[in-house]
Amino acid sequence: MLNPIAVGRRSALRATLIEFCTVGLFALLFLPFGGKGALAVLVGGGASALGHLLAARVALNGIVPARVAFAQVVLGSVLKWILLAAVLMVALRVGHLPPLPMLAGLVFGILMYLMSFHWQAKQQAARVNRDR
Repeated sequence: MLNPIAVGRRSALRATLIEFCTVGLFALLFLPFGGKGALAVLVGGGASALGHLLAARVALNGIVPARVAFAQVVLGSVLKWILLAAVLMVALRVGHLPPLPMLAGLVFGILMYLMSFHWQAKQQAARVNRDR
């Protein structure tokens, strides 16, 4: 039997892992410009990945009525952005990390998260077409 909640959790976890890995590779591109820039990319992208993980954990919390499910999605998104803002503020104020690489890591992480869902959908469609 197919459990859509479990499928959603696995898909979100897979997307977050892809996001973590691609942000790590992206940070390697910033190493020639200094360690602080690469660290800033990791912090920005890592904050994005942790935010997405938190949002998925809150939003995919079992079978509930539609209003509760909608509230969970909204709460997950709000918590994600609060986490992102907190991590970036601490990294800027306390860590004195450069903001541009941090923003680049954040944007790259979000793009990779969205693209990983696209890749997963393409793989699923190919699998379904192959089984016909």
